[in-house]
Amino acid sequence: MWTGRWWHAIQDRLPEGASVVPVIIATDKTQLTRFLASKSISWQHACILIGYLSRGFARVHCLFHASLRIILDPLKEAGKEGIEVVGGDGLVHMVFPSLPAMLDYPQQCLVTCTKYGTCPKCRARAEELAEIQMFTRCTQPWTASIIDNANISTTTNVAFRKQCVFEPFWLEFPHCDIHLAII
Repeated sequence: MWTGRWWHAIQDRLPEGASVVPVIIATDKTQLTRFLASKSISWQHACILIGYLSRGFARVHCLFHASLRIILDPLKEAGKEGIEVVGGDGLVHMVFPSLPAMLDYPQQCLVTCTKYGTCPKCRARAEELAEIQMFTRCTQPWTASIIDNANISTTTNVAFRKQCVFEPFWLEFPHCDIHLAII
């Protein structure tokens, strides 16, 4: 997601004059200064609280994803249809929100529905992470198929919920592959 090639590919899908706008999602556990070269930059006016999830929610994957699905639902439609915003130049611009996420490793696993100890970006198993080689990257359709297969292979709803997230919040986000969106 963080390459010029990705931005140009998404930009080419949009109407003439429209722009992709990242809406960066971060958790309270994420230390934004980790992602900055200079720690002197103040984020207090750049961040907006859009929801509060207690620590109990974060431990229960289904509730975490259900809560974020509700909170972020307006962004799905805006990403599909675009929204008009007034830019710094005073003109109205059509923008299409995208969903990058600044998360540390435990939150990356939670958000991408990846087993802790494995890679949230590729299909390397835990014991393969130290190997210096390229692994097939994870994709949203692949992750969704893993969840669907777990649903089919379990005999009860209770058993499935112990194994998997019911429906990840990011499933229908346009211009977003959550495995590429995490940084």
